[in-house]
Amino acid sequence: MRIRFLRDLAKLAPQAVTKDFWGRTLGQLSIADLNFQYPATAGEPNGFALRNVSFSCPIGKVTCLIGPSGSGKSTVLKLISGQLLPDRGSLYFGEVDLFGVKFGQRGTATVHQDFALLPYLTVYENISMGPRVAGTMDTSLREEILEWAALFRMTEFLDRAVSTLSGGERQRVAILRALAARPNVLLMDEPTASLDMISKDQLAATILSLKRAATKIVVLIVTHDRDFGLRTADKMGNR
Repeated sequence: MRIRFLRDLAKLAPQAVTKDFWGRTLGQLSIADLNFQYPATAGEPNGFALRNVSFSCPIGKVTCLIGPSGSGKSTVLKLISGQLLPDRGSLYFGEVDLFGVKFGQRGTATVHQDFALLPYLTVYENISMGPRVAGTMDTSLREEILEWAALFRMTEFLDRAVSTLSGGERQRVAILRALAARPNVLLMDEPTASLDMISKDQLAATILSLKRAATKIVVLIVTHDRDFGLRTADKMGNR
């Protein structure tokens, strides 16, 4: 299934295949010589540090960064999204220097480890909250949300309260909410951390479906779960 807003760009604009459907520059996510140090604490008198982190994430592929807890994987995501600023290094999406772009304007969306959903709202209200608050919700986006929900087998859950869902179903809602932001780069922080084996299998199937549909999105997953990475990733690296 090919989602409408990820349609074949070559048919839409043969002379502009480096642009996505909204006219934004496409390209791989490239991280080079990334360095960052947290302030010293009682537990870390020298401050936890990232040193010389370099890797790339091809567009239309799933990249997994594998490593144990405390190795700095989530810090890498925060540096990419703009929540943290690096001490040194470069971050490019295509030809765009993302370190020159403010947090919230980089075209990234993050699926958090704890899902960060509002339990008193319905599934659809959670998914659409960002666009509704930003005033960007329109008919086209509503249709896209319904198509993504169908792809993730969540259509029948749209009117249910999030509090009634299983962990795996909540994970899918969190991914759908991130996709509603129409990101160029989808970041996933430890997506299997709170899931049982059955939910992990369902999430792996969801990621594979996403990969087939989202041919113009960079997907970066950080996880300690090597088996999950082997099942879902086109490219893997270690922290």
